[in-house]
Amino acid sequence: MDQIGKLIDDYQALRDRKCELESQSKELTTRLDDLSEKIMVYFELEGITKASGQKATAYIRTNICPQVIDKESMTKWVVENGRYDLLQSRVNSKPIREMLEQENTLPPGVEVFTKTKLNIRRK
Repeated sequence: MDQIGKLIDDYQALRDRKCELESQSKELTTRLDDLSEKIMVYFELEGITKASGQKATAYIRTNICPQVIDKESMTKWVVENGRYDLLQSRVNSKPIREMLEQENTLPPGVEVFTKTKLNIRRK
């Protein structure tokens, strides 16, 4: 019984440590999100899209994010035009971006919005 009891206690101690680390991870994620927001606000106020510290460089990246608002119209258009490359389990961003760049049009039932994300890369 002593061996199994020790294994169980070791297991519980490890599980407690994991829970503690997950809690710390959540706290760090919240702090990172707060800092990211502050950096993005600073960039906006200063009219910049890139800046560096001693350890990292931060820059703004925007992506076009298609969103189907009328699935029936979209599906019909895809079939009629043979543009199955536009489909995944969601609308495929790359061909939508290419359509906008090359043709300045979107398929029926799709609209786009821009998503802004802060990237920080280690030097």
